[in-house]
Amino acid sequence: MLRLRLTAGAPSMTDLAPGCRILLASPGGATREVVILGHSATVGRATQARLEATRELDVMIARQDAGEGENRVDIGWQVSGPIG
Repeated sequence: MLRLRLTAGAPSMTDLAPGCRILLASPGGATREVVILGHSATVGRATQARLEATRELDVMIARQDAGEGENRVDIGWQVSGPIG
């Protein structure tokens, strides 16, 4: 699970829907394209109103896309998209 915190822009839930691809970029410049598998319901249903109010969204990605060791997605990575 990735907790996305919006720092710029105003994406719609359509931009972050399951099946959409996003680009992750590490602080060191490495990039990785991942597919959103779904939304987490840990804090309630993911809606446009909740996204706009909290500026956060929890998304699920495949474990292999999250990486391992020094290549794992961590705090400080930036997200852009959707891609394609």
